[in-house]
Amino acid sequence: MVQMQLARKLTKSEVNCYQGPVHYIPHFSVNRPENRTTPVRIVFNASNRYNGDTIDLLNNLVGVILRFRENRIAILGDISKMYHRIRIPEIDQHVHRYLWRDVEFDREPDIYIKQVLTFGDKPVPAMALESKTEYPEAAKVIVRDTYMDDICPSVKSKPDAIKLIQYIDKILSNGGFSVKGWVSNEKIAEKVQVEAKEVAMISSVEKVLGIRWIPTPVTVKAKIRIQELWETGVDWDEKLTEQTESEWKRLFEEFQMINDVTFFRCLTPHNVSDEVVLVIFCDASEKAFGACAYIRWKLKDGAYDTRFIIE
Repeated sequence: MVQMQLARKLTKSEVNCYQGPVHYIPHFSVNRPENRTTPVRIVFNASNRYNGDTIDLLNNLVGVILRFRENRIAILGDISKMYHRIRIPEIDQHVHRYLWRDVEFDREPDIYIKQVLTFGDKPVPAMALESKTEYPEAAKVIVRDTYMDDICPSVKSKPDAIKLIQYIDKILSNGGFSVKGWVSNEKIAEKVQVEAKEVAMISSVEKVLGIRWIPTPVTVKAKIRIQELWETGVDWDEKLTEQTESEWKRLFEEFQMINDVTFFRCLTPHNVSDEVVLVIFCDASEKAFGACAYIRWKLKDGAYDTRFIIE
């Protein structure tokens, strides 16, 4: 990053004399051995909290996902090379500090600053605000429904999807950006072109925000089992008892059933009336607690339809 002028090392004098706001962003490595060009990627955690506070660089993930599920037609767009194109002023560079010592654990780390935006900053909403008057709905989507460099809204109809995609592209082009490609769960239109790119159909295994989501009831069982092992004092290389081994095997068998768990992405069924109820269940024990939410719609034909929201 230093060679590419994306970051630079601070001198001791700069660290001691700077009087403005300071924030350090933690980072970690992600190993991708299958990737020949970038087998190890450094990821900066811009949403990290310190003493309960954060500099709030990211939209609320739950809100983004729920709005993505709100309507029938889902749209996904990935903004191309967004962050490293934008340089930031000095006062912002110091709230993008990070520590680095190049795996030399016997010395104090050096202090660096990012000279460009990092993943999780909000450059796109800033551009959207400038276009708020001309394209108000598209600007609102960019501000609310963008997470890092992914735009993931949902709309009620194909004409709404076409208009939204075209307006978002116009806003981004004003700032010198473009979307790599748009995908949707429905065929928008064969000849609808967005900067010479057709809107592709989303695949059945498409990952939303780069994540394949795992149900909480599955992960909490594994966490309980690990806690039980820790309480018994079992060492890493120690053989498990037959009962414990049997419990873990049953858990792994349950893992295989995850692929059979499905629920509707869209929270709004077809032909709904204005009568809707939010239903929340919660429970707790000595080992865990949890809650889940459903939405129950009354349809125009008098029937009811229930959709799972979140757990």
